[in-house]
Amino acid sequence: MVLAGCGRIHFDPRSDSGTADDAPACTDVQFGPHSEFATASNPYKLAVGDIDNDGALDLAATAIGTSVVSVLRGNGDGTFRPRVELAMPSGPFSIGFADLDANGNLDLLVGSVNALMISVRSGNGDGTFSGSTSYPTAVRPRAFAVARLDANATLDLVSCEQDNGAVSVWLGNGDNSLSGPTTYSAGGTECYSLTVGDLDGNGAPDVIVVDPSNDEVQVLLDNGQGVGAFRAATRYPTGANETPAAVATADVDHDGVTDVITTEAFTRKIAVYLGNGDGALQQPVRWQSRVDPRGRRDRRRPRRHRGD
Repeated sequence: MVLAGCGRIHFDPRSDSGTADDAPACTDVQFGPHSEFATASNPYKLAVGDIDNDGALDLAATAIGTSVVSVLRGNGDGTFRPRVELAMPSGPFSIGFADLDANGNLDLLVGSVNALMISVRSGNGDGTFSGSTSYPTAVRPRAFAVARLDANATLDLVSCEQDNGAVSVWLGNGDNSLSGPTTYSAGGTECYSLTVGDLDGNGAPDVIVVDPSNDEVQVLLDNGQGVGAFRAATRYPTGANETPAAVATADVDHDGVTDVITTEAFTRKIAVYLGNGDGALQQPVRWQSRVDPRGRRDRRRPRRHRGD
């Protein structure tokens, strides 16, 4: 499902639903026919970036139940070259690109849920990667995000752990290595997805987690000291059986304040939490989807999705 941005969102607290102003230039979003490119079995998470510095976007995909990541270099015309498989610790799941050492080349980061590790491989700038440093995690590293969490110029990493809902902060050293982690409780028992965004407008990223076991969105605000530390979590109940599954941030109503968007797998809805600008979130606006936000078509009642 695609929701085209067509104006300002309004929330009706009496009906737990939303409307949007019409905009004269608002049109439906259309896509052409899809193309398929082979990966290793059971592809799940995807990263996009220019890993060979040719101006064309490339792809990397994790594969559940394997020990490899598939890398597909882009041709710049919407097509991709045959995959190259990179060995990873068992159970690669979450994935991303980031220039951790600030040398102009994207590096590869992978969270492996079977091996209980986050791995970093250095980008060579030509589509290949060298070395591999792995950092043990206490439980399964379900999701991570990369951002500048402290006051220095290096990129850092924040991850969340599926089985206990904890959030771990790994500070970057500027040379592709990470220090830490420092672990914070998000207040729940499960992390399914994580993102960062500046909810209170202080210039530092805050952490947002969705917890389907407790039907909650959980927010950890930066403590404002520039050291990559966070305050105690604020918990926002979504309602019974809403099952939040994915989360993102954006200024959806164009008021200069970061908002939070989640998918709700059990009820097949998109929920928008407008930000107040002080770190707090308003009650959600919900939009009905005709498909399961995890990708299945709306043909039967879904099971609650606890993990993989």
